[in-house]
Amino acid sequence: MIFPILSGLQGLLRAPITWVLFFINLFVFTSTFYDSEKSQSALEDYMHDKTFSEVEGVVFAQYIESHAERYPASFVKLATQARGPSQADRRQLLGSLSMRDSHFLQDAETLSTQLDDIIHTWWLKKFNELKEVRASHPSYGLGLTLAQQDSNSLLTYQFSHSGFSHFIGNMLFFLIFAAALETMIGGLALLVLYLSCGVIAAMFFLATSDASAVPLIGASGAISGLMAFFSVLLWTKNVRYAYFLFLPRREFVGIINLPAWITLVLWVLSDLAGQWATPSELGGVAYSAHLGGELAGVVAALSFILIRKIRNVPLPDASLTMATAAETRHSVLIGQ
Repeated sequence: MIFPILSGLQGLLRAPITWVLFFINLFVFTSTFYDSEKSQSALEDYMHDKTFSEVEGVVFAQYIESHAERYPASFVKLATQARGPSQADRRQLLGSLSMRDSHFLQDAETLSTQLDDIIHTWWLKKFNELKEVRASHPSYGLGLTLAQQDSNSLLTYQFSHSGFSHFIGNMLFFLIFAAALETMIGGLALLVLYLSCGVIAAMFFLATSDASAVPLIGASGAISGLMAFFSVLLWTKNVRYAYFLFLPRREFVGIINLPAWITLVLWVLSDLAGQWATPSELGGVAYSAHLGGELAGVVAALSFILIRKIRNVPLPDASLTMATAAETRHSVLIGQ
């Protein structure tokens, strides 16, 4: 495993806009954490109700079969199997997947189901309760979905995270790449780049998730743009990476200097693999947003370089993020 460390974490005075954006993310995360946990717990209670989940799965199976042209063959097959006897597990699986489907959520209340009238009334009451709990979740209020894609959500989704690990993972990469870029292109340019890449990432997500009702949240699309901009700007210049080869020997843990383009290649390949392997109906990690952000970052960096050359203006000093000649030999992080 290799991890870019570039110039490490810069202080507040060297990268003020980076830290302002970080603290905005931190404020949104901490101020919505309690409501997120409460709403998530309530949602899980509904979906752990096997009776409701199974009935929901029956209704969703009927919906898939009547709109088979919208769904991949695997979903249609699962719906057909779930309608058979002794298939409670498949019905419960469909019940959990139903809340990820924007078309079903929009049409469910007006469906003419094959359920007994009493069961249908009970199911519909529980379904509406579940939708109300879902609507109260901060991720749905701040996030971006097909139903909510106004100008506000294009910005607010970039500052909302689903949990502690999501927040920490994103912010670690953000602080590394944003701080490195701010020392080279300035705070205002960094702010515009961050928000612009986030907006373009969201547009890619909306264009490739026509059935998903799972909201897009998190800074990863914008961070992917920052990473791509940095990689293209420095391209063949050596930058610092930490590596760990999962072996209990000190020579397998250390710092190595590699060309900046390696980060972009590894990141894009990972996101392409995730995008191809994950059906849009299942939601999950928004790989399409990552890819949109990366494309935006590449285009922005090429435009930045071209404009500088046309105006005969030198490119920014990247000495803080580049490995110096004296550092071309990798150094071991532990045991020195």
